[in-house]
Amino acid sequence: MKRQISHATTLAVLVLALGGCASTLNPIFNSSVSAPRLYAAHEKQGGFGVPPQMVGATGEVRYCQAGVPQLVQERQQQAYAAIAKVCGGTDRYAIRGELMSDATGSMFGVNFKCVGNAGRAIVFKCKDKP
Repeated sequence: MKRQISHATTLAVLVLALGGCASTLNPIFNSSVSAPRLYAAHEKQGGFGVPPQMVGATGEVRYCQAGVPQLVQERQQQAYAAIAKVCGGTDRYAIRGELMSDATGSMFGVNFKCVGNAGRAIVFKCKDKP
């Protein structure tokens, strides 16, 4: 009996370890935030099909909002840090909105597309310098 429990325990630990390894290879669990994309002048103008958040905005940062909540929050914080870097500080920008997008990310240097409706674009506007 003791030997059977030992084998069952070993098997359970092995399954959990392999499951953990597999999950770290999944882009939903490990991905990075895209570099900020600054809008061209014609993209900032209003018009048919242009979301109101984009009118007059400086640009956007895309990230994947799927997976473990702590990692999603970390990606969002990375996106805000990227915006602050472009705009010159955390107090130098305003968030215009967050839109669904076809966000991509990278893992181990390989680009991938965020699945389903989990892609997000944070639209921001840098504040004018005083």
